[in-house]
Parts: sequence; C-alpha cells; structure tokens
Amino acid sequence: MRTIIIYKSKYGSTKKYAEWIAERTWADMVETPKLDVDALQSYDNIVFGGYLHATGIAGLDVIKKNWDEIKDKNIVIFTVGLASINDGTYKDIVRASFSEDEMKKIKLFGLRGAFDYEKLGRIDKAMMYMMKMDLKSKDYSSLNDDEKGLLKAYNEPVDFIDPASIEPVVDTITSS
Repeated sequence: MRTIIIYKSKYGSTKKYAEWIAERTWADMVETPKLDVDALQSYDNIVFGGYLHATGIAGLDVIKKNWDEIKDKNIVIFTVGLASINDGTYKDIVRASFSEDEMKKIKLFGLRGAFDYEKLGRIDKAMMYMMKMDLKSKDYSSLNDDEKGLLKAYNEPVDFIDPASIEPVVDTITSS
C-alpha cells in the first residue's frame, strides 16, 4: 500500500509529526505547496497534517478541493495545536472543517504541538495577544485547564510534542 503524507507547517510541530509518521510507514512526504495533486491517484493512503488556527486547519484546502478524486482512498488527517481534542474550540473547528459525509470517511487525530510566543510572527502575535486579553478578562477560576495552560504559555514556551502520540495514526495507516 503506497502512502503519501501531505503537510502544512508554520513553526515546525506539524512537520516534525509528518516526518515521524513517514519514517514509521515508509511514506512519501510533501509540503502542500509542492504537491502534484495528479500524483495522489497513485497512492492508497493519503495522510494530511495541518496546524490549527483560529479559522480552521491550515492547508486543508488541498483535501477539500480534491475530495471527489480521493474520497475512495484511505484518508487519515492529523491536526496539530495546543488545545486538547476535548476542548470545545477544537470540536468547533472540526465541525466547521468537515461535512458529515467527510467525517464518515476520514480518520481524524488531534496531536498537541508547541508554542513559543517570542517566535511568532507579527500577525500571529497580535492574534494571540487578543486571545490572551480575552482570557485575562475572565474570572481565572472559570477557565478550563487548556485556557489556564495557554495563559501560562505566554510567559514560558511549552512543548507537548510527543513521538508516542503518533502510534494511533501509524496503526491506522499500517492496518489499512
């Protein structure tokens, strides 16, 4: 079974996960801008990894635009972000990103990434600052653990990247 891993990474976490998964599954790997979408037909497993941002999953348009051509393949998607997959924001992004039919077909995994406020670009810093101010305006005791952790991460970098977390992804790919 031929496997390709397509990924979109901004600060490196998604790329690192894609590399680990590719090593474990002997998959080809390509970043979204370099993808030849016609080549997807020669693969049995299509794995996509994208980072989470306020409006969705970065790079997912490569899957969405080519859905009719690839929907009969084994499609595995992993997202990378700070929030746990039990967080309401994560669930909202997933609901907004996939139709019911797509959700029935794909295998979706949420992996946790890293965050270093000082390494963010200007636009990302501005967006994250607004989120920080929103969180700080709330009663601290009403915040969930992810929100409290995010506030703490503004003062010191956090890294939740864990090679063991790819095991379910690898198992899904290799068992297809």
